[in-house]
Amino acid sequence: MKRALTSKVRGFTLLEVSVALLVLGLLSFTLWKLLPQIRAVDETRPAGDQLAFADEAIQGFIMKHYRLPCPDTDDDGKENVVSATGGCANAKGDLPFHTLGLSLPTRLRYGVYQGAIAARSLTVAMERYTPPLPPSLATPSFTSNNTEWPLNNVATPPTPPTPAFPPLPPPPSPSLPALTPLAMDWQRDPLATLASTQLNGLDFCEALRQNAEDTFDQARLNANGLHVAYALAHPGVKDADADGNLFDKDNAQAGMAFEPPTRPAAQDYDDTVLAIGFGELAARLSCTALVSRANAAGHMARATFDHYRIALAHLQIRAFALDRAYFDAQSAYTGLLAAVLNTVSAVVTETAIEAAQVITADEAPPPPPINIPASVALVAAKTQMDTAFQRFQTTTVPTLTDAVSARIEAQVYAHKLLTASNHTAQQALDLDKKGLLP
Repeated sequence: MKRALTSKVRGFTLLEVSVALLVLGLLSFTLWKLLPQIRAVDETRPAGDQLAFADEAIQGFIMKHYRLPCPDTDDDGKENVVSATGGCANAKGDLPFHTLGLSLPTRLRYGVYQGAIAARSLTVAMERYTPPLPPSLATPSFTSNNTEWPLNNVATPPTPPTPAFPPLPPPPSPSLPALTPLAMDWQRDPLATLASTQLNGLDFCEALRQNAEDTFDQARLNANGLHVAYALAHPGVKDADADGNLFDKDNAQAGMAFEPPTRPAAQDYDDTVLAIGFGELAARLSCTALVSRANAAGHMARATFDHYRIALAHLQIRAFALDRAYFDAQSAYTGLLAAVLNTVSAVVTETAIEAAQVITADEAPPPPPINIPASVALVAAKTQMDTAFQRFQTTTVPTLTDAVSARIEAQVYAHKLLTASNHTAQQALDLDKKGLLP
């Protein structure tokens, strides 16, 4: 029993220890070879995460302020601006993480595109875009006093000029239709109650579109020879180019150039760059769809407004036709009155002749034959009166009624077009006011 216990507690042999040391050495050598690659993977992952977080924060800043933030140039984490609307002290510096509400373990390099003028600077929030709304309606110049013009904005038609011999008023029956126009505000400007200035994300989209057309300028932010809206750079883990700055190559320089994002890591370069171009940023913000929708509404408003102006010209023609029908009615009624007077005159003449014949029957020789011309005049006058009355009742009054109806229809149609133009213009402005919101 004692011999068995002694054999069980015996240690490793020399051969076993040698094999164990050999295995440990091989594992150590393998880990030593793989350690740089493992460290590179571990360091690349946080660099990408930090750039992604910063990128999302910048886009959130755009949605809120309609501009890009300025770089931090005094190491306090806040953007350095020279005006309340943007205007940076320098277009390249550090990421203003405090302004963006971020807490990053590594300082990031940041650059933003600034144009030669404020309208081209992506850090300046200003009005750049307005939908193509209809033009203002100018006051019409129409001097005729005897034609109803709907733009006069009056309750009743203009008073016709008084003729030298005014006709008698029309009889109570048949009566002429009323000429009072519909109560409408024809002088209203379609845009009088609409605000055309709306500072929002669509103005930033317009700045992206304008800057995308600029020619290359080395003094503006660029990466790999192309202008970009903004650029971010992560310094890596070491000063690869040994210049005393963790950022390497162009990323560390004061100029507006950043290294291209596609540049691979090398012995003298281990930075990671994220550069966002104008088109890519516009696509992220859905600028094309949102601006196109507002433009379509604006063009529809202008087209409807053009139809409205054509309807006004048509309404002028209808107003002139109504005046002509009204004066035709007055002329026909005057002719009717003349026919009545002729008939009365013929009757009076006929009666006077008969009375004269009775008075002189006993004193004069036998009377001459009946006055044929007077009788013929009486018959002609009665025929003229009947014809004039028939014409007035069957032709003049219906024509005048139709003219009134046509003018009212034209007026109502023009008003519908004006309402449609105002509605579509308001829709365009609502889309502009909505900005980048979905």
